[in-house]
Amino acid sequence: MIPTVKILNEAIDELKETEFKELYPEDIETKAYVKDMTIDTDFELLFPRRLC
Repeated sequence: MIPTVKILNEAIDELKETEFKELYPEDIETKAYVKDMTIDTDFELLFPRRLC
């Protein structure tokens, strides 16, 4: 997904949950908790220099 669209969707969801929760009660009840997840690590991959 385009990063700008993702940020806008998250902002709209947050507004629905806080400022406009009386207008969107069905969205709060059926909301998925995790939409996207990324795990960053600092581990280096160790490949052998020569395959023997």
